[in-house]
This record gives sequence, C-alpha cells and structure tokens, in this order.
Amino acid sequence: MQEPIYAIILAAGHSSRMGLQKALLKYSEKLTFLEKIIETYSTFGATIILVTNHIVIDELEKNNIKLDNNNTIIVVNTDINQGRMLSIKLGVSKIMKSGICFIQNIDNPFVSTKTLRQLMNNSRKSHYVSPTFKGKGGHPILISNKIIEDLKEFDNLHITLKEFLSSYEKEQIEINDEKILLNINTIDDYHNIIGLT
Repeated sequence: MQEPIYAIILAAGHSSRMGLQKALLKYSEKLTFLEKIIETYSTFGATIILVTNHIVIDELEKNNIKLDNNNTIIVVNTDINQGRMLSIKLGVSKIMKSGICFIQNIDNPFVSTKTLRQLMNNSRKSHYVSPTFKGKGGHPILISNKIIEDLKEFDNLHITLKEFLSSYEKEQIEINDEKILLNINTIDDYHNIIGLT
C-alpha cells in the first residue's frame, strides 16, 4: 500500500517585490497560480496543505474562487513576519499520518506531475529529494516522514529550510525541465515568463 502523499503550498509571504499576492496572479486565462498548483497536486493524488495569509483568503472569497475543500487543508499564518519556517511548521503540524511531503513555493506554478513522479520514485533513497536541471537545484523538494516529524519538534524559526536540511541525506534527481529553476518575484518576471498582462 502506498504511503500518503502531502503537498505543503507556501503562500503566506508579503510578496513585497511583486506588490501583489502571488497566489492570485493569473497563470492562464482560467487559472491563478494557486489553482494551477492545486490542480497539479490533486491530479497526482496528494493531500494539499495550503499555508497562506488573511489577504489571500479574503481575495479568494471576494473573487468567488473556490478551492477543492475535500482535498485541501487551509492554514492561516497570522504572523508572517516570523518568516517561511513558521509556515512550514504550520504545514507539517497538519500531517497526521506517516507519509512523504512536497514543499511547494507559490512563485513557481510550473510544477508537473511528471516531475512529481520522478521525485517520488526516488524518495526511498535518502531523507529528501531535490530536482536539478543541468546541476542546478530547483523546486519542489520532497521530504521524508523523518524530516516531517523532526520539523514538528524543531522550534528555531530563524534558520532557513536549506540550513535545517543540511544535516540530512539528499538525493539529487536530474529533471529535463528548465522551469523547475524559475521563481516569479517581480512584475517584470511575471510578464517575461507568463506573458499575460
């Protein structure tokens, strides 16, 4: 029997360089970044844990954007000034059954089920799996149940996830998809990469 698969979507940041909430940016005419990411992970069979802020929640309601509540757990980070590690801890706190978990940033909506499958197929080799393109690390990463449980107990919010993971075994998987390297941080990035105005 396959172990449960989770995906924590990190969408609680200020988006200060963008000036807009990245979760609500249009990926296509029909889908926002958030909807596109949720659609991909839902298709893959993951339970989704969305960690976001009140602004995103309010905008979703205002724009009548309905998420798949049967498959999406929503967690509101009310102290976004504490940084990304708090969002990750809030996310893992909702994982009740032993499993594996993708950590997905909201600023890369290009994740594909093919990439997720490649990462999952290598998940038993080490504590976490990281995709690479031509040797450069990309997103998302896939963490083991050991790391999930260790994150639940960890209470230093002032280090990065990269620093936290430095003591764990890492498996790097070369992915033939340059988009795993992309981050959309500014309006210029958005127009150059997505092309919507």
